[in-house]
Amino acid sequence: MRQISPDHSWKIRLFALCMAIASLILLSPDARAQEAEKIVRVGWFESSFNHTDQYGRRSGNAYEYQQKVAAYSVAGKF
Repeated sequence: MRQISPDHSWKIRLFALCMAIASLILLSPDARAQEAEKIVRVGWFESSFNHTDQYGRRSGNAYEYQQKVAAYSVAGKF
């Protein structure tokens, strides 16, 4: 039987550790699959950045920013 030199033993341990970590990552269930859909509520206030017209339509820089964030965070569902 061939002896493993001390120089190579750390490489074998490192390889085994990397394989263990990789298997834990690959075999663990996806966190998104277990996560329930979350509802995030955002406050609204009248200011120079937020406007609500007489028909209840919202506009302004802050509103447009919130719409862009919502488009990215919920994949277009809003």
